[in-house]
Amino acid sequence: GAFPADQPFLNGDGPDPLVYRPCDISDATAAPPGTIIVDAGVEVRRVAGSEVSPTDVINDLGRDDVRVILCEGGPNLLGQLCEAGLLNQLFVTFAPKLAGGARTGLLGKTDELGLDLELITGLEDSGFLMLNYHVTNND
Repeated sequence: GAFPADQPFLNGDGPDPLVYRPCDISDATAAPPGTIIVDAGVEVRRVAGSEVSPTDVINDLGRDDVRVILCEGGPNLLGQLCEAGLLNQLFVTFAPKLAGGARTGLLGKTDELGLDLELITGLEDSGFLMLNYHVTNND
């Protein structure tokens, strides 16, 4: 698929956005694994298989000598990172509001992992808590 040119992530300074895509997606223009396609200001990298895992992405970025990765996402992505043993720090922000509805936990639908966390920093501003933890036993 193509990225519409009016997407906000395509504008601004810095490197082009990087998107990973599985090779098994049926596409007449599909390229083999490892192929890099630059289209509409987006660098697309294809990986083998029908899904892209966090391990695929982090291994590929490591080949580019990327050493620090800040991953922002929801509970399912966080759960996948934890299950793969890829999480070494966790930043969590708590807002002074209670919300209900969804029953998805912080780690999505992953099984209990038993990760131990050590608080590195904790900041409070207007009732918001910003916490930074180090994972001490993620292997």
